[in-house]
Amino acid sequence: MKNPIKIFFLILFFFTSCSNEDNSTANIETSNKSAKRELIKESGYSLWLEIGILENGVPVLTADKNSLIEAVNKNHLEESGIHPMLENVSIDEIENSYYLTFLGPEVKVSFYVQKSSNNTLLAASGTSCKTTACSQEQLGCIPKYPNNPAGEPGIGICTPCANGGDCSKTVSGISLLE
Repeated sequence: MKNPIKIFFLILFFFTSCSNEDNSTANIETSNKSAKRELIKESGYSLWLEIGILENGVPVLTADKNSLIEAVNKNHLEESGIHPMLENVSIDEIENSYYLTFLGPEVKVSFYVQKSSNNTLLAASGTSCKTTACSQEQLGCIPKYPNNPAGEPGIGICTPCANGGDCSKTVSGISLLE
């Protein structure tokens, strides 16, 4: 009877000591991400990231494409455990709204984009829609904000795929684009 009790306490000690190391690392990462979020809030937008401008009514991506692709691949892997393998990014105009659209061989990840008063384009970086079922559909699986403030985490919907396929929404308290 003494051996099972010793084993129990040994296992408990092992798990407790491992979780303390993970928490200290997580606290450092959370601290760094909180600092980024505060910088975004100072500009008047919560979790909005400047990604482009409008030039003569045409959206132009000014953010570094490779950095955006790397960040979205990494953050979606962390959030869902599935690597989206995105390869390209663009700003698309769909039905008088703008979207930051990432494409991979079989996946699409979209973020809502809003025009600021000085023609700067800001992406709602805390909420995205992802699909493998309708990645070639322009209107399928994109963020929409009917009757709600655009870009606020947790608010809004992902449009359904016309073919009835799956579309998943990712909501984060940190930017998925950094």
